[in-house]
Amino acid sequence: MDGVTRAKFLEYAQYCNELLQLEKDVLQCAENNWSRENYCAINSWYGTFKPRMIELVGYSAKDEHLKSVKAYDTVYKYLYWLLPDCNHKSSCWIEQKSELH
Repeated sequence: MDGVTRAKFLEYAQYCNELLQLEKDVLQCAENNWSRENYCAINSWYGTFKPRMIELVGYSAKDEHLKSVKAYDTVYKYLYWLLPDCNHKSSCWIEQKSELH
C-alpha cells in the first residue's frame, strides 16, 4: 500500500472527526461491493468519496494540520486503498451517485 497505514491516517483524523466517518463509509462501500458484478472503484472514489475528502484535507481544509500536500496524499492513498478493485469488464466510468447502498 505504498507505506500508507491506518496509523498515518489517524494522525490526520485526530484533527477532523469527519475523516473517521469518511473512512467508515468507504469501508461500508467495500463490504457491500467487494464481490458485486460491475462494481467500479473509480466510480465510487471519484463520484462519491473524493469530493467529500477534498473538503476535509488539502487546500480546502479548515484545520491547518490538514492543509498540506502530505496530508492530502496520505488520506487519499489510504482511503482509496480500502476500496475493492473494479469488478467489471468494460472501461471505468464516472457517475455522480452514492455507492453506500
